[in-house]
Amino acid sequence: MSNGFKNTFGQRLEYLMQASGIEITKKGANAELARNMLSKGCLPFYVNSDFKKSCESARSRIENHRKTDFATSIEGKWLKAYCDYFKCSADYLFGYIDYPSHIETDIASVTGLNSTAIKILEKWHHIGSLKGQDYSWARNCTRAINDLLEEDIWFSHEVLLPIADYCVKRHRYEEPALSDHERTKALKDFRLALFT
Repeated sequence: MSNGFKNTFGQRLEYLMQASGIEITKKGANAELARNMLSKGCLPFYVNSDFKKSCESARSRIENHRKTDFATSIEGKWLKAYCDYFKCSADYLFGYIDYPSHIETDIASVTGLNSTAIKILEKWHHIGSLKGQDYSWARNCTRAINDLLEEDIWFSHEVLLPIADYCVKRHRYEEPALSDHERTKALKDFRLALFT
């Protein structure tokens, strides 16, 4: 799953479905979403208060929506239902922002983190706020990231650059890992930029 950078309404809807755990390639994905939306009250029963008929009608609509290019052709009640169910902004569905919420969009634009990383940090923060020894790993991970970013710039870079080099090799980024000489030069250049 990518960051949610999708062009059409249907692609954005499918991204939200995937992010909520609905496997969009399996048969019955539209029906699963319809049942979930109806049972959580995001959609009212609109076929004579009959859950089964409402599910079938909603499934059919969702199927059509997944083929739709623009949110402007979707009824307002459906846009609201999707926003309520997926806890996303209508601006995402309309294509005005690249991430499902303004908070994610703002964090991403300021930090460069992608949607998955933001959600993981949010999850760690939530888990770390729970009481008990079982959750200390989340507190420690969050504190470690904070400490590394707040530490003396030299110490942070000495710790983070080898991690970045590992990631470059592991994930085969386009930019190659720095050699020891390049890393030393980069740190000196960074220090000069900071203090001049």
